[in-house]
Formats: sequence, C-alpha cells, structure tokens
Amino acid sequence: MITPGSRYEDAEHVFTQAHLYNEFGIPYLVDDAANYKIEVVSRETTFLVTALASAPVPPQEYYAKDTEGMQWLGYKHLRDPAAWTQIADANPQIWYPLDLPTGSYLKIPTQT
Repeated sequence: MITPGSRYEDAEHVFTQAHLYNEFGIPYLVDDAANYKIEVVSRETTFLVTALASAPVPPQEYYAKDTEGMQWLGYKHLRDPAAWTQIADANPQIWYPLDLPTGSYLKIPTQT
C-alpha cells in the first residue's frame, strides 16, 4: 500500500484511472475528455479448426475356421467378397489364399 502524501500517490492514481473500463470495454478518462479520441474498432475473430489425424486402427487378428475361405472372410469382415485380395495382401505368409488351411492365423485389415 502506498502511504498518503508520497511521491508515488499521484502515479498510482493515474495508473488506476487509466485502466478502468466500462462494460463496453471503453476506458474511463479522468482528464479533459476533449483531448482524447476514442475509436471503437469492431473485429471479427476467425477460428481455424482442424481435425487431428486419428491413430491408425490396428488390424484384427483372426483364426480361420474349417469351412471359411478368403471370399467369405472378405464378405464377413469387409462387407465385400471381392475384398479378399486385401486380406490376402495383408497375409503374405499364406501361400495359396484360395485354399485356406483351418486354423490359419490372419490379420484382417480395417475398412477405410
């Protein structure tokens, strides 16, 4: 707190008065208002919204059953029988994809 009569009392008064604002954001002026020009500028704020890239979804793990073939797995997981080639490409360890052995470990790619 500044003691009354000190040399800093006037400086505190000016600083406080210069930083008081009304509800519209216009500063209150104590001195001669005719010497001041108050200009209110309307500004629009534009927000840039960007979507963050989501983390890639890892492929599903699947073990082939006795009666399942690649076309059936394409329909079952990717909703398109012709998408069996995507499953075959994701599983290079399967030598002949159309003759899928029972119990084969497969990685099923996710739909994009």
